[in-house]
Amino acid sequence: LSKAKKYDSKKSCWIPDAQEGYIAAEIKSTKVDQLVVITEKGLEKTVRKEETQEMNPPKFDRTEDMSNLTFLNDASVLHNLRQRYYSMLIYTYSGLFCVVINPYKRLPIYGESVVHMYQCKRRNEMPPHLFAVADEAYRNMMQGEHLICCFINSSNRYELKVFITYRTFFNCDKIYNIESVYSPSILQRHAARHLIGLKFH
Repeated sequence: LSKAKKYDSKKSCWIPDAQEGYIAAEIKSTKVDQLVVITEKGLEKTVRKEETQEMNPPKFDRTEDMSNLTFLNDASVLHNLRQRYYSMLIYTYSGLFCVVINPYKRLPIYGESVVHMYQCKRRNEMPPHLFAVADEAYRNMMQGEHLICCFINSSNRYELKVFITYRTFFNCDKIYNIESVYSPSILQRHAARHLIGLKFH
């Protein structure tokens, strides 16, 4: 999933691609219900209008919350997640949800110093992270709201561990090493994406 260097709000778009999923293209001309486009590789293609998807301005590249995208479509979501993943930004918000992509390696983002960075901070004050989700959930529960926590994926147990351990870190006399919950087996799991949702009543 790649993106053209130039952006034109009237011409820039995404088109399906067998290998990349979607590739960036620029509309050259219109033929009734079809479009003639030039791909970022310089190839001319004719596609149906309904196959194309609108492209967001460059200012939304690597956006932390995809609900802010002007055009919220499959291509834009995949492009944003891939951009962030290449930058090792594995957590991304989508409204109330937090999307997580398995990096398949250890990242220094669960240590004690990171825990303290997120403590008592509002979700929009810090970059996306499960700690921010956990802290917000705890504060809402303390205000009497009921919490529904949903981890969607076969490898969700690790994220649940991190979620619980984060709160345990601040609510027990014994100080735990939060990185100890990092299970090596998680790195080998085939499922690459997680979706964490919180709902309050």
